[in-house]
Amino acid sequence: MAHRRKKPITLNEAERARFVSATIALHEARRTPLLDVRSITTGPCDVAPRFTEDQIIGVLKEHQAGIPTAELCRKHGISDATFYNWRSRYGGMKVSDARRLRSLEDENRRLKKLLAESMLDVATLKEALGKF
Repeated sequence: MAHRRKKPITLNEAERARFVSATIALHEARRTPLLDVRSITTGPCDVAPRFTEDQIIGVLKEHQAGIPTAELCRKHGISDATFYNWRSRYGGMKVSDARRLRSLEDENRRLKKLLAESMLDVATLKEALGKF
C-alpha cells in the first residue's frame, strides 16, 4: 500500500493570525517557552521544572570540577539526556547570564503575542474594509 502525502494546510491571513494567537495563549497557559508554531505538537509537557537555573548551573559546575556525568546524573536524579540538554543550553553561563536569558525569553514571548494580536487586528480591518 502506497503512502499518500497529506496536502499542506493553507491559511489566509486572518486564520494564520488566529492560529498564532491561540498558540501563544496555549503556551502561556502551560507556562512553556514559545519557540515556534511547531512546538504545539512537540512541546514540553505541563510539569513544572524541578530545578532552578541556579541549581542547573551548579550541577554543570560540578561536572567541570571533574565529577563523571553518570555519577552526577545518579546523584541529582536526572537522565543523561537531561544533563546534555542543560549543558547545551546553560554551558559556560553564570547565574546572572541565565537570568538575563530568561528575561529575554519572556520579552520575546510578550512581543510575539503583541505581533499576533496586531496581525489579527490588521486582518480584521482588511476583512471589514473588503465588505464595503
